[in-house]
Amino acid sequence: MVAGRLRESLAKRLGEETIFRDKNSIRAGEDWTKAIEAGLAGEVVVLALVGPGWTMARDETGARRLDDPTDWNRVELEQALKRSRRVIPLLIDEARMPKESELPESLKPLARSNALKLRDDDWDSDVERIVQAVGAQAAASKKWHRGVLASIALAAIVAGGAGYWWLRPAQESASPSSPGASGSASSYRDDIRRKLAEEQEQALKLLFSTNAPDRARAITLIDANLGGIDKALESFPDDVFLHTLAGYAAKNVYESSRGSDILSAQQRQKYLAQARRHFEAALKLAPQDPGALNGMGNMFFYERKFDEAIKYHEQAIKFAAGSYPAAEHDLDMVKRVKSGELAFPR
Repeated sequence: MVAGRLRESLAKRLGEETIFRDKNSIRAGEDWTKAIEAGLAGEVVVLALVGPGWTMARDETGARRLDDPTDWNRVELEQALKRSRRVIPLLIDEARMPKESELPESLKPLARSNALKLRDDDWDSDVERIVQAVGAQAAASKKWHRGVLASIALAAIVAGGAGYWWLRPAQESASPSSPGASGSASSYRDDIRRKLAEEQEQALKLLFSTNAPDRARAITLIDANLGGIDKALESFPDDVFLHTLAGYAAKNVYESSRGSDILSAQQRQKYLAQARRHFEAALKLAPQDPGALNGMGNMFFYERKFDEAIKYHEQAIKFAAGSYPAAEHDLDMVKRVKSGELAFPR
């Protein structure tokens, strides 16, 4: 929503033709990597929106998304930095600039870039500062590129690898208009999706911490999040995104509590059953959904049904057009456990 609002504000001041935004400027069916490369040609300025949690944003396996070399937000920034383009971080929602140690090697230069703030309560003046900072170059080149690196837009959050698939509905439906502006059921559903996804993102940061009190608090937050999803499903029982979101939340609680005394064996099994129920519901609605397929593969793996797990992980990769790093990782692990190369995690 911030990205859409910023684009509108800049277009009013600089003209539509000066702005390239991946979501709006790449046509359906166009190769996005080539489009990004073309967008970065010539004298351009890249505006990178940085939310408060994007350095720790994780996919459904618990892997940090910035560590995924195929994450499209990372790729955009890497391309800009590699070409020595001017990159201006824009800090939103009280975000801070990351330290070099928090970034992969290819993005470390970003930590040395002077940032500007973009605040809701001081929007017009902050936009004017942005225009002043890049106005001369924009006027000369008449071409801008705006790359987005946010905490969830998930989600854009978003998004590469497995994160792309299970967060994709919220990303694709995100609108630059204000919540509820259209008054439509679709807008209302999108707002609910976005809110629940953001809540879960914050909880997952704590869940994968090695600090036991944080993990315990995270489980409490995820329980509340799962309750919110169940409530939303009463209104939207056919929502694949919500079912998949719930499935991964419950799955991550089960997986992260392995080998600890935070939960009893019986409690862990309840989370596993809850995850399975939601993945099954998602697949009943959308049998080819990659995120739900990969989640079901996880379920079979935990049940030691390795052949079934392999089948579902392979299908997830197939229906993700052959590129799904998290599913590929899970598939490799299942095969290695099945062959005896790795011990089954307890």
